[in-house]
Amino acid sequence: MTAVIDRTVVPVARLTKRSQFFRCEPFSAVITVKACLARQGATFVGGRMKGHVPAQHAAFPGCARCELGAAVMRRVPAAEPSLPKCSVVGCNARVLGAGRRTPLCERHR
Repeated sequence: MTAVIDRTVVPVARLTKRSQFFRCEPFSAVITVKACLARQGATFVGGRMKGHVPAQHAAFPGCARCELGAAVMRRVPAAEPSLPKCSVVGCNARVLGAGRRTPLCERHR
């Protein structure tokens, strides 16, 4: 059985989920919110020079300072709601990569 993907293009003003598609004019494409947010935050480490540590750079400089991408980020929360919360009472931080271990955020490790 094949999964059905809703590829309806939604205006940025009505985006609510990371799986929705919208028209990215600067990129000249229809992409998902998840792809847009990933491109905004993508970085790489490089530029090693003698006597200097490698610096962190934006992998997609145009996406890092895109006004449309900033509007998408404001509309759709960047945190995945499916990530587990930290197991410490009173801490509501989301934990990435806990797997089968007890989820603990960076502050409580």
